[in-house]
Amino acid sequence: MAFGGLKKLVALCLIDRLAKQPANPLPKGIGFDARDPGFSSTLKEAQGAEDMGATLVVSVDVVIIGSGAGGGVAAANLAKAGLHVLVLEKGSWVPSTDLEQQEPDGYASLYEQAGSMQDSEAVFSVLAGSTLGGGTRVNWCASFRTPAHVRKEWSADLGLEAFAGAEYERALDAVCERLHVRTGFKHSQLCHTLAAGCEELDIPFSEVKRNCTLDECSTYCALGCKRGGKQDSVRGWLAEACEHGAKILTGAWADKIALGPAVGGRPRSAEGVLVRPAQGPLKSAVSIAVRAGAVISSAGSLHTPALLLRSGVTCRGNVGRHLRLHPVCMTMGLLSSPPKRPATLPDLEDLGVQSVAARVGSVRPWDGTGMSVFSAALGDWEGSGYGSLLYTPQIMPAMTAATLPWVSPADYKKLLARMGDLAIFLTIVRDTGEGEIKLDADGQPMVHYALSKRDKATMLAGVRRAAEVMAAAGADAVLDLEPHARARFLFVEGGGDGAAAALPLFASDADEEALRESDAHQMGTARLGRDPETSVLDADGACWEVAGLYALDASTFPTATGVNPMVTTEAISYMLSARLAAKLRRREADGNAGD
Repeated sequence: MAFGGLKKLVALCLIDRLAKQPANPLPKGIGFDARDPGFSSTLKEAQGAEDMGATLVVSVDVVIIGSGAGGGVAAANLAKAGLHVLVLEKGSWVPSTDLEQQEPDGYASLYEQAGSMQDSEAVFSVLAGSTLGGGTRVNWCASFRTPAHVRKEWSADLGLEAFAGAEYERALDAVCERLHVRTGFKHSQLCHTLAAGCEELDIPFSEVKRNCTLDECSTYCALGCKRGGKQDSVRGWLAEACEHGAKILTGAWADKIALGPAVGGRPRSAEGVLVRPAQGPLKSAVSIAVRAGAVISSAGSLHTPALLLRSGVTCRGNVGRHLRLHPVCMTMGLLSSPPKRPATLPDLEDLGVQSVAARVGSVRPWDGTGMSVFSAALGDWEGSGYGSLLYTPQIMPAMTAATLPWVSPADYKKLLARMGDLAIFLTIVRDTGEGEIKLDADGQPMVHYALSKRDKATMLAGVRRAAEVMAAAGADAVLDLEPHARARFLFVEGGGDGAAAALPLFASDADEEALRESDAHQMGTARLGRDPETSVLDADGACWEVAGLYALDASTFPTATGVNPMVTTEAISYMLSARLAAKLRRREADGNAGD
């Protein structure tokens, strides 16, 4: 584990930090452009964004903690209803034209703990956005409506009837229209590889719907969109909120919720938020009280429970529990020649920026739209709904180099030289097991999570399928990510016995070795429910224990969705913030201060 951490650090420095030096041959050697060739320095941000964070209001109708998928939608809905809204964001505001395209610097400005966060046992990598716009700023654009089997589970099995009804359907429609969700993108060679392998094995696959207005994206999507196509919260919901009078304060750490006496049958009430600078010399010296008629935590599934716990809100022990992570495992392969063209996938001929044939590498996994194809063949969507999906990721060279297996310096150098031939598939599991968010000694969220037996079996089945698809797509080999001598399962080159012999060995090794896992998304730590014994929020997103306190983010999910949660998060926030806006307007009209 210590060796892996050291290797990761050295690789990040080797590939990325030195890339800033013109004489560094490494990016050129693997065929990677250190700057996005499609970036236009004349891109203008949506109206209202330039002044974000300029004004602090200490008395408002609604204060929203967090500016991501849930917070942005809530801010827009409530501001359009004529309410005085203040959004607090602990991260910084980085205009699109200033987005950093060097990996460590980009991670530092956009991600929680600079992209280095792990669970308490240092098994899982935990990636979460920490900037104005939250996860929507760094999301890879995948935009899935809440699957029908998930809506059925939440409504029929868990008693949250709205998820089966027209109100939620309208919310999904409104969100997808606002985000310009669509298919029809130019697919990368990496996506060709997945599609070709699936087609060869007669495995069904589909195009990923995405919230981007451009036909072609780039690998830099993971570091924010400098091209202006991604419809993140900054470009959409937050700009709309500001047009209707909302104010945004960045670099603002919500320390605790100010609690008052019982209201409306609930033992306590929310009166506002105690805020301090998130960093800098005034971090401990300054405290700001924001008084509000309603407090909404949209800080995400890591920080919403942490805020509640720091405030002494536990909801009978439910706050922080029921954490789902969508565990992810990578499968890596090497292709000596580009994959054949899948017959059933359109728009494969032109990557737009530069022809793949004229560049280094048969796959060039960082070129073009990285996540535009997926397979739900193992998703069990018609059965339990708990299975796995097969995707392709957005690839950045330094982070990829950090995950390559290490056998020897010479072997690692050979792998780096072939990075342009690398194909990577992701197996993402809809987890049945649960973890928990607890506070560390500094009051920060700590992830406690272990893969359940059932979820591990699901993961292994998905990883084996990924290797089969890789072989069918024409891969020379699949890589073992563990640092030992058996690091290649050869299919055709170097005396390999062929895929028929190599795949069982790979499957056996995957069973024996620890799976290298990361999380794709965090969900469920302040979940909606019908019963205060098992949930944190009622069906309106209101805290069972504190009047005037709401949560509108992915922490509200009763269970995992099994797909990217952005659209579901925004749809829940859209539906529930519309209800809250109507409630607050009625209260104002009636002059009734009660809950």
